[in-house]
Amino acid sequence: MKQAIIFGSNGFIGTSIVHTLQQHNTSIIALGQKQKPSVKLDSNSYIQVEQNCNYSHLAKKVSKVLFDENAVFYNIAWRGAERLTDGILDDQISNIFRSSMALKLAATLGCKKFINISSQEDAIFDHYIQSQEWKKTSYTSSPLFYAAAKHFNKDITTLLAYLEKIDYINTRFSIAINPSLSGTSFVASTLKKIKDLEQYLQPKNPNLCEIIDLQELSEAYFHIGMNGKNKADYYLGLGQTNTLKKYFDFSVQYIQHSDISYTSNSHPLFDPASLQKDTGFCFRKTFPQILNGILQV
Repeated sequence: MKQAIIFGSNGFIGTSIVHTLQQHNTSIIALGQKQKPSVKLDSNSYIQVEQNCNYSHLAKKVSKVLFDENAVFYNIAWRGAERLTDGILDDQISNIFRSSMALKLAATLGCKKFINISSQEDAIFDHYIQSQEWKKTSYTSSPLFYAAAKHFNKDITTLLAYLEKIDYINTRFSIAINPSLSGTSFVASTLKKIKDLEQYLQPKNPNLCEIIDLQELSEAYFHIGMNGKNKADYYLGLGQTNTLKKYFDFSVQYIQHSDISYTSNSHPLFDPASLQKDTGFCFRKTFPQILNGILQV
């Protein structure tokens, strides 16, 4: 992969992907809403995207620094009020519109692949609808607007990719953290409190999720850019799930007794088999290994 365009390059995930692709000698065109990039880039490789952006104008700007007709487009941009999952319905609709325009931009530039960086929520919400569970219980996983928007965003960008004749790959994961626990997520802030032996709020979410290592996630995205298949829907992780409560309970016990055993669950929605088959990449760090890295920082 000679060149990649990263839309949403200044966020927690985007910044990490930029670093990883640079380590693999990939030239980066970073698109973000800040005036300056969050990472070190070559001159003219960062392009600020205004909130009410004219995408034809943006395409002209990007084309001036685009040299690889097979460039890969990573779509990461997603906004909430304070975090990705909050905000009113209008905020989430704006995210869908922004993703649609990003796909149009990728097609206009002649990119080889459009990689949609989504959330495990789109698979969980799809199962909730398809299984008719919505007739019996309320949706409990995360803010409803976010889950529904992620689900619809996948559908509409898949359709647009077909119409624009560009390879489309959807990717999803639960929760990514780094050893320093930077970022604003509830999981990162709670693990900080546990590490510092402070009191923390018990999670309300009863559903399964998976905590994965941010560096491994970014590495996965490099391999997807290289070898990911058109129309694929990749789950990114080991497939070893737990509830947040069990993750936090284990963390408390691990600090006291690092030799305790760790158990997890498997679930069909959290299956990384197609990722390994298509790209040869597989996640390796278990949660105890991730936790051990956190405690060493």
